Amino acid sequence: MRLFSGLFFFFLWFVAQVSTAQYFGKSRSEDNEDFMQQDSVPRHWSISLKAIPLNKRWNLSVGGEIRYYYQNYQHVNFGEVPSNFVSDSPEQLLQRALIHTSLSWRNRFRIFTQLNHTKRYLNQNPINNQVDEDLMAFHQLFLEIPLSSKSTLRLGKQEEIFGGERLLAAREGPNNRMTHAGIHFRYKHRNYSRDVFWVRPMTLTPGFLDDQMSSENLLGIYFSNVDFQKPFLFDFYSIYFQSPKREYLFRVGEEKRNTFGFRMFSKPGKWQYSFENAYQVGTFMDKNIQAFMAIFDVSRQMGSKYFLGFSGNWVPGDKNYLDDQLNTFNTLFARPPFGQTVALNITNTLNLSPYIKYQANDLINLTLRASFVTRQSLSDGIFTPNMTPMRPLPNQVIESKKNGIGNIYTLDNNFIFSKRWIGLAELGICDAGDYLKETGRGKDVFYFAMRSAYKF
Repeated sequence: MRLFSGLFFFFLWFVAQVSTAQYFGKSRSEDNEDFMQQDSVPRHWSISLKAIPLNKRWNLSVGGEIRYYYQNYQHVNFGEVPSNFVSDSPEQLLQRALIHTSLSWRNRFRIFTQLNHTKRYLNQNPINNQVDEDLMAFHQLFLEIPLSSKSTLRLGKQEEIFGGERLLAAREGPNNRMTHAGIHFRYKHRNYSRDVFWVRPMTLTPGFLDDQMSSENLLGIYFSNVDFQKPFLFDFYSIYFQSPKREYLFRVGEEKRNTFGFRMFSKPGKWQYSFENAYQVGTFMDKNIQAFMAIFDVSRQMGSKYFLGFSGNWVPGDKNYLDDQLNTFNTLFARPPFGQTVALNITNTLNLSPYIKYQANDLINLTLRASFVTRQSLSDGIFTPNMTPMRPLPNQVIESKKNGIGNIYTLDNNFIFSKRWIGLAELGICDAGDYLKETGRGKDVFYFAMRSAYKF
């Protein structure tokens, strides 16, 4: 019954948004989570920042966002839930409030603060601190110092977002966004931007101002939008990651990993494409790391409103868990690659994903996508977006010759009602593959959600 009521409300949501929308500009460029830019303030908030000149030296800006997100699952995580869960088919209402201020003194420095308050309702299952709820926290709190007309230094708690968000992202989908604490230097040249950073991920807890800095380290250099006067742009990066406690195939220990990669993507045009490749080396306990990732996305504009595209990834897994190598790719803190329908990572997968986009009047953006996902190595398992093991499970089938993970079908609708109000509606279905069924419950997933955000 809840399934049919969800579909009915989805239809009403769609009709209401199409009939009442006020068109004013482009919605978004690439992905359902792409509401962010590589700065401290999201692009869709910048229009509502209120500049308040306090005197000749001091200026204050204030703004924020209130977001509500209703989600309805049938067999979340393919029905494989902890024993303390009340239901594997929950519904939940997520509430989030983000308030930010920017206080600047001349052009010498500025202090940016962003308070975060998140709550979860309806769902009786235990709360996931990192994702669902955080009573009050400083999501961002940093000092920014312009070193020259082209360079800036930031010290404190901040978001780290780069490129296609395949390694570092803020993760807009969950109720709590990802944040880090540390030092970030940015240099903007006419033909590229260079970021150098040393940060530690924050561990979120549900209480009042009690988030903690983790013991993991991220050090990196990232060159963005490098323009060689060609019809495409490049990103180049090198990221070092160190963690005292990571798990691969039931072994827990210290990981030290270097990631070297590049991303090539097109300039505006009817053909749009993006190719990203990365290679990782390092150590995990007594094993040497050698891992690889390849991602692609190609689309063609068909007329004024339609886009046909084909995307996917090839990320081989560990070749032999008994040898002295680890070939599992660590996606670090990437955005969830399959949205909110399934909490699945691209590690050890081949994914082929055709899609159709429809964009009307520069506002309504509808994407219909199919993703066919299979396991690449029979000697490795699969992971969640935060790189925790999903399969195999303890006391379940460990070795399996099956490779089918699932076929995922999604329909996403993004709307912008006005300069302050945006909305999203989602439908997702995942047919669980034979690997999931042999190594666990492996139930099919149905997902329905509505999201609305108001900016001020």
